Amino acid sequence: MEAPYDLQDLDRYAYVGNNPLSFTDPSGLCFLGCFWHSGIFQAVANIVLSFALANAGLPYVESEVGIADEIDDAAVFNTILGAGIAGYVTTGRLSGALANGAQAGFFHGAGDWLETDKVPILGSATADTFVVHGLVGGLMSVGTGHGFASGFLAAGVGSLADGMAVPDEDADGNVIPGAFAFNVTEHAIFGGAGSLLGGGKFASGAVTGAFGYLFSGALQKGSNGVTPAQGVDASSALDLAGKIWNLPNTILGLGYGTLGYAAGWAGYEFGWQSAPPDILFGNNAFQFVNNPFAKYGAITIGNVEVFGGSRYDMGADYNVMAFHEEQHTYQGQLLGPLYLPSNILGGAAGLLFGGDFHAPQNWNEVGPQMHPPRPWPP
Repeated sequence: MEAPYDLQDLDRYAYVGNNPLSFTDPSGLCFLGCFWHSGIFQAVANIVLSFALANAGLPYVESEVGIADEIDDAAVFNTILGAGIAGYVTTGRLSGALANGAQAGFFHGAGDWLETDKVPILGSATADTFVVHGLVGGLMSVGTGHGFASGFLAAGVGSLADGMAVPDEDADGNVIPGAFAFNVTEHAIFGGAGSLLGGGKFASGAVTGAFGYLFSGALQKGSNGVTPAQGVDASSALDLAGKIWNLPNTILGLGYGTLGYAAGWAGYEFGWQSAPPDILFGNNAFQFVNNPFAKYGAITIGNVEVFGGSRYDMGADYNVMAFHEEQHTYQGQLLGPLYLPSNILGGAAGLLFGGDFHAPQNWNEVGPQMHPPRPWPP
């Protein structure tokens, strides 16, 4: 028994926090079923740690020790070593370290080759990237004892997210907050989906898709206006971690927003609503506007904001709705899977004790309703 003074541990159906359907713990000795051993958690940790070490941790140590100028091609060195350390930490095996470091290094080399290849071999840069990344992913998958198809599709499909990558600056040169983290998350989702198509696991494909983006030579050179991976500081790693932690909510939000988007177009075509729906990006989120699924205001699920009208409409708290909803995205990045339960319980408290979902008794609404809005009260 892990905690003899915790009454939950005495109930064999409550030893995983009273949630035996979500967690498994055959020994009964592991808190919440050791969720940190799950594939998804290890994938998130792998991506974030690999990126943080390669871009912040190792360069800092090398600078402090005084060897930064003595390392030939430090970007490649830090990429392989950082990913290798992350692989060992997340798997506990030397083979995991070698495979992780090799995958990051091969993607780095593939990106360099694609960048210097000015004439697309297959007719387009997209096709070249799909195949080259796919070969790296497929061969690495075979090398780790898995199928070629799952690795090939994870890396290849993951590369298709390049076409939807968000520039790190707008037309006026203003930094778009969270753009880099969104790009990594998109590639991870595409990579995971590709792996599933090939009969593999989502978590493995997510790592492959994210690595293809994080460590490609083209990205490091800043092509397509995307923030170079080697020029991003550690705060971006924390933002990325938050967005991946918030990813289950974001997937739910994308589904909700997309259904509303389809309904909105039907309503617009039949004359039931005056403005067509649209999908935008801003305020730390994918934004669905003129969406009938938020007819009376706005709703945020993960890093997705759904607005009944314009994102710049004024809310009842006299804040622009987009600025208010942005604070909920940061709440989600902190709470992760606990965000929706917190929102439901907070809303219930607001209704019961304040007569309104957004009443001050709803702790999730206090910060966003302040002027200026913020995730939580100071």
